[in-house]
Amino acid sequence: MTPGIVIEAPNPNIAAIKSTILTTLDAIDERKEQLKKAKEMITDSLEGIDQYNKIKDVQKDNAKKLSQIKYEVENKNPKIVEKIEDLKDELKELHDGLSDYLAEFVRMTGKMELRRNDGREVKIVRKFKVSPGQQTMF
Repeated sequence: MTPGIVIEAPNPNIAAIKSTILTTLDAIDERKEQLKKAKEMITDSLEGIDQYNKIKDVQKDNAKKLSQIKYEVENKNPKIVEKIEDLKDELKELHDGLSDYLAEFVRMTGKMELRRNDGREVKIVRKFKVSPGQQTMF
C-alpha cells in the first residue's frame, strides 16, 4: 500500500478496484522515475557533444530575442492582450460547464455520443485522474 492513503471499503468489489487503482498509481510512479532516469542519460550524453552545445546556445539567444520582441508587441497592444486573457478565461469556464453538462447528459441518457447542430457527431470521453498532493483517498 502507498503510505498516506486511507482505505475504508465495506464492499469487496470496491476493495478490489481500490487495490487496482493503488497498484496502477505505484506503477505510474515507477515508470515516471524510470523515464526521468532515461531522459537524464540522454541529456548527459548530449551535453558532451560540442556541436549540440553550440546549437543550444544559439537557440537560447534566439529564444531571448523572440521573447523580447513579443514583450514589446504585447506592451504596445495591452487591449488585445487583455482580450486574449478574457477569452482564455471564458473558454476555461465554458469547458468546465460543458464537462458538467456532458456528465449529466451521459447519466440521464447513457449515450456517449452526440450530434451537434451542424450535423457532426462527437463522442463523449470520460477522463478520470488523480491530483497530486492528496493526503487521503476514498
